[in-house]
Amino acid sequence: EYDMNLVEDFSINRLRESIALFKIVLETELFKNRKIILFLNKVDLFEEKIHYIDIRVCFEDYNGKCCNKNDSKKFILDKFLEHSNSSTIFSHLMNATDTDAVNNAFSLVKDNILLTNLEEVMKHLF
Repeated sequence: EYDMNLVEDFSINRLRESIALFKIVLETELFKNRKIILFLNKVDLFEEKIHYIDIRVCFEDYNGKCCNKNDSKKFILDKFLEHSNSSTIFSHLMNATDTDAVNNAFSLVKDNILLTNLEEVMKHLF
């Protein structure tokens, strides 16, 4: 929805608002020095739309190829990740209706949580 504005405030772009909110979350004490999982949903719709509406409608600083889905996805992801401060961010671009991809993403998240917990236990044992 990079080309759309908020319903409640038509002067604010939806994607820019999402990035701003993500930055606020990352700046809170609770999330500093944490592992964060970022799910960017509706990638299928984005890939369709990007062919006829360039990402520059939202980001004038985009320097990639016009209407290129890969360059545009990387650019948007970088916009989210540039606020990562000391947190580790795991990102997943997905289509929520693709149940295999969703299950795979959640399995990766589960594995990461288990690994993190094991690392913490091992620190305390040795």
